[in-house]
Amino acid sequence: MTAGGTAAGTLAAKDVGTQAVTITGVTVTGTGNGNYTATQQTGLSQAVTQKALTAQGTLSGGGKIYDGFTTATPTGAAALLSAEAAGGSTADGKPYTGDTVSLTGTAAYNFNSKDVATATTITESGLSLTGAQATDYSLTAPDLERVHHQGDGDGGGDALQCDLRWCGTHGDGDVDHGSERRG
Repeated sequence: MTAGGTAAGTLAAKDVGTQAVTITGVTVTGTGNGNYTATQQTGLSQAVTQKALTAQGTLSGGGKIYDGFTTATPTGAAALLSAEAAGGSTADGKPYTGDTVSLTGTAAYNFNSKDVATATTITESGLSLTGAQATDYSLTAPDLERVHHQGDGDGGGDALQCDLRWCGTHGDGDVDHGSERRG
């Protein structure tokens, strides 16, 4: 006699947490197999962890001129990426079709420093997930769109929109782009 077949496991639920696993498909083959019954393995469990979603939509970091504060003002609207069929990639930041999950709150950004030369990291806060399947997901901070525009160089006080992490102005009107200064 031989134990055979193809064992398959089914979770008790699709949701995050420790789920019981039911095994099916194990069979007994060979001479005298009618005298035996295959008992499927029991007592198994599987940890189901949250899938990370990305909140992006049309959010961007906009522009910021040095103002002595660490706050940054995002522009646009936060939204989740478009849903995909269940069983898709677990690393693409997309919710699964049929799950009820959405964003709530208002995006807020803060730099790790108020100083242009050392403001290298931006952290996001203010957004969270809501909906029946919200606990099956976690939320990752959106990537900021880096914008860099310099004035036309005529010294006329042009509006300046700069890369949030590396731009500010000096009292003399020069623009600080990290390690270089331009007028």
